[in-house]
Amino acid sequence: IKGEFTTVVEVDVINKRGVLGEMAVVISSTGANIDDIRVFERDDHRYMVSLTLIVEDRAHLAKIIRSIGKLKSVIHVRRG
Repeated sequence: IKGEFTTVVEVDVINKRGVLGEMAVVISSTGANIDDIRVFERDDHRYMVSLTLIVEDRAHLAKIIRSIGKLKSVIHVRRG
């Protein structure tokens, strides 16, 4: 099946300057598009970022999740 699909990825991150920008660069470098971003405060030092992404297929999504997971500020990343 060819085409674009919308999916949600949830990322637990350490609250620090630039973390959203780092994630946006990684997502863009994989060729995906960010459709929506929502940020939820967990406590003073952690946030959960919910990203609605437009991806090509499951393999593309897996690559994005692996790439986001390599960022230093990321605690955990999962499909939403």
